[in-house]
Amino acid sequence: MNSWVLGTSVRFATVGVLNTLLTIGVIFSLKAFAGAPDVAANVSGYVVGLVCSFILNKRWTFQHEDRLLPALARFVTVFGVAYLSNIVVVLALIGAGFNDYLAHLVGMPVYTAVFYLGCLQFAFRRSADRGLETRGKTVRTHIALPLLWCAILFALVALKLQPSWEPVRSNDSYQYLSAAENLQHGMVGKTSLVHYDEERSSGVVPSPMTTFPLGYPLLLGVLEATGLSGEQAALVLSLLASLGSLFLLDLIGRQLSLSTTARHWVLAMFVASSWTLVLAISVLSEAVFTFAILCALALLMGEIADPRAKAPRTGMAIAAGLAFGLSYWLRYAGLFVILGLLPVAVLAWATQRRSAVRPTLIAFCVASLIMAGGMVRNILLMGTWRGGNTKTVDNSALDIAHGFGIAIRDLLFGPPRMSEWLLLRGLLFLAIVAVGIAAAVAFKKYHGRLLAPLRNHFAAVVLATIVASYLTCLTYAAAHTGISYGARYFFPMLPIVLLLLALAISWIEIDVSTSPRRWRGVQVAVAGSYAALHLSLFYLTPLPTAHEHVAKRLETRISGDSTARQSILSLAGPSGVVMANVGQATGYVLRRPVISLIGTRLGSVEWNEVNVRNTMKRFAVSTLVVYKPGPDLAVVPYPSLFIERLAAGDAPEWLHRVGTSEAVVIYRPAAIP
Repeated sequence: MNSWVLGTSVRFATVGVLNTLLTIGVIFSLKAFAGAPDVAANVSGYVVGLVCSFILNKRWTFQHEDRLLPALARFVTVFGVAYLSNIVVVLALIGAGFNDYLAHLVGMPVYTAVFYLGCLQFAFRRSADRGLETRGKTVRTHIALPLLWCAILFALVALKLQPSWEPVRSNDSYQYLSAAENLQHGMVGKTSLVHYDEERSSGVVPSPMTTFPLGYPLLLGVLEATGLSGEQAALVLSLLASLGSLFLLDLIGRQLSLSTTARHWVLAMFVASSWTLVLAISVLSEAVFTFAILCALALLMGEIADPRAKAPRTGMAIAAGLAFGLSYWLRYAGLFVILGLLPVAVLAWATQRRSAVRPTLIAFCVASLIMAGGMVRNILLMGTWRGGNTKTVDNSALDIAHGFGIAIRDLLFGPPRMSEWLLLRGLLFLAIVAVGIAAAVAFKKYHGRLLAPLRNHFAAVVLATIVASYLTCLTYAAAHTGISYGARYFFPMLPIVLLLLALAISWIEIDVSTSPRRWRGVQVAVAGSYAALHLSLFYLTPLPTAHEHVAKRLETRISGDSTARQSILSLAGPSGVVMANVGQATGYVLRRPVISLIGTRLGSVEWNEVNVRNTMKRFAVSTLVVYKPGPDLAVVPYPSLFIERLAAGDAPEWLHRVGTSEAVVIYRPAAIP
């Protein structure tokens, strides 16, 4: 450890002890001699202690000589984050069943570590930078900055999850959990929720899962083997991937030669995004997929981004290829990233960066081999390399443009679920438009100086090419398949775009900024509005959970002494197959195999009487469940007129109606001809 860091650590600890004694002394004195109430005495003691801590740490610990008020504001902010981290850890441990006193003891070093790192990297950073200069070289403390933002991210999501610590689940989540559960019983890569045409074509339950890649369920299965439930394993995996992405973002930022302030900005915008926070607590593969992409880019850029690099290390290129290949096994969209390596290699050759061509092609070949394994599996099982989404559609250019606009809007401003925040959303939109216009004007006036660093900064070209490849392929897929063209699919590119924006802002500040205070004010206004909007959406908006809606409907009574759930379980038995028009959530709630009745947007089967009868006979379906539309929007439009007739109670002779309620109708096959 650098001697300056060691010295500040010792002084910081000394100040902490003195501050604690002073705080306790003030509290006890006010209570004993002034008769102050507990709350007033406690607040007064902490205010005095905080002021004392600021003065001593500023003048003695870090020897900070810059302006007082900005340093005080940053110090108070760091204190708030550290105290919040302490509370979150304590409450989480108590909620997990730990002893109260032990939980408080564990929370104290967390508070101290976050407080010190925050002072070092944020509150008194300039003095720290000067203190870290030793013999002309700056000692690297790269772990401090991402660790600070990891603490903030963890605190934010923990406040949302308290006290239940239940992850967010959706339709894709149910598929992943089903495949992970089957893995525990020796059935690798199989799902009991037969939702898509490809899985249903196998004719068996559980069926081979090809619509989703196997990487994420396999990771869940490995974690479940430690004793965690599927939901707990998914929460741990998503949260760890999100925290790890912060370290990778900081690493790539250093590869781009971004300043500490710029890297702070990138990490802050990533952490503040409601999408980052939601996906960090979701049973979805996006967080792990994003981590894999960032890991691959960090490995590859370490080899090809530096124009002074000599002989490339083949091992690093192979490692990057492995990470790119893993991204495909987590989400098929990894294909879009892998294809982006080819134009990167072409650009490297065209710009005479010959040393970058070889590692890029090695990474591409390694990733392609790993990807080919998944494609071969899909071909052997389903006869197509795509695995799922094989239905061909032709969406118009207008539909694609509209979907793209909606996705970008939701990614920047969050889903418009809260009308009371429309004003803030509008102000942020206007601020972004104003910054965009100013950037266009600046580019027109100073394009020569702005393009000069781009021509000499191949790392930025690599990132921009990967983003362009991903968006182009995703747009093509949305034009010809039934996949959802939503913000969730664009999220993996968000951290890369933030890096490029930070790099562009750095160039603008160096070359064309004539009013730094005004420019900083604009940045703070936009960033503050962005954070306020997304954090408000994250905390104040209820997250949709289809299984909760289904569970509520299944608790409705179909007779005087029986609920819908009880009737279905009685008919299905311990392993009977159920058919339902909200199939995935139904299977998750009932823990039974389910055949889904899906609409024509994702499936090619028209659910008329003949197809329903044949499918029930083929899979030996014991119970047919038809949910009626309701205010919770859990039921999408009926997949066919026949299913709509069943919801109204109009059934053929071979279906016997067991019971009905205001939310659900239950049938059992009387005799299937």
